[in-house]
Amino acid sequence: MSPPLQYGVTVKREEHGEHNVRVKQEERPEEPTPTLALKVEHANHATIVPQETNRKNRNKKALKSARSDPAGGFSTKKQRRALHVTYLEKKMARLRQELLRKAREKEQFEAALNEKFEEVKADNGMQVGKLENKLEQEKAKTEEAHRLLRESVKLVAHMTSLLKGQGGSVH
Repeated sequence: MSPPLQYGVTVKREEHGEHNVRVKQEERPEEPTPTLALKVEHANHATIVPQETNRKNRNKKALKSARSDPAGGFSTKKQRRALHVTYLEKKMARLRQELLRKAREKEQFEAALNEKFEEVKADNGMQVGKLENKLEQEKAKTEEAHRLLRESVKLVAHMTSLLKGQGGSVH
């Protein structure tokens, strides 16, 4: 059970069955009674009671115990600073390791990216080479077609002149 509180609120439990909990307040005429105490009669419900204690002292004790060294005495300001410096040094070492790890990851990523770029460039270079070869072949075919067309025009003109000279008709 909790000890009596500063404002005179005590918790009494009367167990009838399993879950019947009641909150009662002691009345003291010299102190005002808090009105935040709740009375819950439902089964499976907890009762919330405000507990006002001297929190400053409790917090001071917690802070002092956090600053105390394992031997039980309190550490001096110099010792606390030294502990803080070692903590910061460890944190800096962790951050340095993380930075080095990130730098290695970045280098690996850039190397993989450059390798992929070179592969794509080589693939594109081969494709460009193939396209240039096809273009040259098409140019050669086109030039051959133009040469054949010019020769056929000359041949038609020559045939036409021969036919006119013999007196034949050409439509």
